Amino acid sequence: MTNPPDGSVVLTGMDEAIIGIASHHRIGQGVFAYDEQTIIRILIERNGMSEEDAQEWFESHIRGIQEATSPVFVVRTGGN
Repeated sequence: MTNPPDGSVVLTGMDEAIIGIASHHRIGQGVFAYDEQTIIRILIERNGMSEEDAQEWFESHIRGIQEATSPVFVVRTGGN
């Protein structure tokens, strides 16, 4: 794993989903950028969740993080 930017929220067990560091203009530093689909896949594989349950868990427990240094979540589109 890349060293996290100072004070950044790090998602435990989701290192595989880190795709980079995104610039965050409001706080003047970078935050981790995670691949949303990789997080969903990890939740399914690691926790035995259905895709629907994993998506719901992601929305309420991960995307819902409300910290200034919260990560960003990327949905990849065609070709990548």
